[in-house]
Amino acid sequence: MQFEFETPSMTAEILAAQTPEALDPILARLTQSTAPLGAPDVRGHKLFVKGLDGTIPHIARTLRLADCEGEKSNDNVCVIATQLYGVGGHSKVVADITRLIGGDKVSLILTDLYGNIPYRRLIGEDLAARGYHCRALLALKAPNVLDRTVELYRLLCAVKPTRIFLLHHHMDVCAVAATYPFRDVTEFVHHADHLPSLGATVDYSAHVDLTYTCHPICAAAGLNPTYSGMTLPDVSIVQGVSKAEGPMVFGTCGNIGKYRREGRASRYRWVDWVIPALSTPNSRFIHIGPTDAAFEQEVRQGLADAGLDPQRYVFTGATPNLQAALISHQVDVYVSSYPEGGGRATLEAMAAGVPAVAPSEAEMGPLVQYSSPLSGWTLVYDPAELPAAIADAADRRDAMRSAPYRATVQAELERFEHYVAGRALGPTPIVQA
Repeated sequence: MQFEFETPSMTAEILAAQTPEALDPILARLTQSTAPLGAPDVRGHKLFVKGLDGTIPHIARTLRLADCEGEKSNDNVCVIATQLYGVGGHSKVVADITRLIGGDKVSLILTDLYGNIPYRRLIGEDLAARGYHCRALLALKAPNVLDRTVELYRLLCAVKPTRIFLLHHHMDVCAVAATYPFRDVTEFVHHADHLPSLGATVDYSAHVDLTYTCHPICAAAGLNPTYSGMTLPDVSIVQGVSKAEGPMVFGTCGNIGKYRREGRASRYRWVDWVIPALSTPNSRFIHIGPTDAAFEQEVRQGLADAGLDPQRYVFTGATPNLQAALISHQVDVYVSSYPEGGGRATLEAMAAGVPAVAPSEAEMGPLVQYSSPLSGWTLVYDPAELPAAIADAADRRDAMRSAPYRATVQAELERFEHYVAGRALGPTPIVQA
């Protein structure tokens, strides 16, 4: 299978285990086996773990997880994830699902596979204020992976969900194995689209791609995927940014991990893309999102070494609404994070009428090459290409504020909303670069 990350040894071990006791240490190792996923020939190049997916029925049988047939509806929904973050598209998609369905019908369950969620943190927390609308948020607390898998299965047996949205981390075997008996109503929501992920080839009731980059690959693999795209929490704000008067303003946004190169075969530093942008006279660069002192110092030092004033790169911190921040700062051109792009953030920028430039490298693999049915974006593979891309982006602005463009944005956002509502989707849109 093309784009498959092969795991013959681990697969054989799982299939050879005939008791829960034998499975226990193997599943524990599987959940911790994420380091190989970051290898240069895997990250951005591999998308499936079909061998491991093929072991899921065996795991369910060994743990005696009986099938639970059901008919799908939005009457009683469970959203299952490994954990949630303060920033990032994955967590925002979870929030969007709960908002669109309504908190009175949603249970949000986190496998907390890596033990990062103390319940005391949830005391008195207003989940709706964070965007999560649910009647209950639960984090699993069984002492090991095997027990946690059984815990999740038993919990689902009690809840009796009529629809399950599965948005787990790459190697969360607990989420995949426990939901397998509920596969009639479980939908694999493909968000981990740069790396191989358990569950992508499991025979769930639906395989749903959030990003267009991996959608053609999943289709070619015979997974019969649905392209849902993503939406935004308040489409009324999608009015388009008025062209700023004065110096050009660039913007970027993302989790700090998207700007670091650790373990990634990237040729450039983030600041290498900033330098040609700020070579535009009197321009400014706005960095939205959480950072740390080391990253800020790296950017400032890189600009100083290039003879540019570091004060022209402004760190604004996290924001609850990227579109509002782009409008407030009158951003002219959005430059997506590098070496790992942010699909949700780039969508938010284009929906606000801000043209986007996506830095990338062909060597990093086809899964990191940004793609979207919306126009208004361009890929660049070398910082030397950035000035021409910026000039082209400026030319795109008027078209992005036109009524036809606004209609394509609306249609793209509504696609996800139709998917969550269970309505039929139209033909998959054609990508326009």
